Amino acid sequence: MTTEYKTVYEGGEGEIVEKKSRFIAAVRPVSAEEEALAFIESVRKKTGMPPITVLHM
Repeated sequence: MTTEYKTVYEGGEGEIVEKKSRFIAAVRPVSAEEEALAFIESVRKKTGMPPITVLHM
């Protein structure tokens, strides 16, 4: 049995404001955990907000 994975080919960002709440999304392909953690930290610094990370596998 072959396992299928979905992946991200390009990065992107989005933001919406709903009822005074700000929702920010940022995605980027990475090849290592360290690269992912650095990306999350850069988003946190850029937005000034602590990240809430949701991974879907």
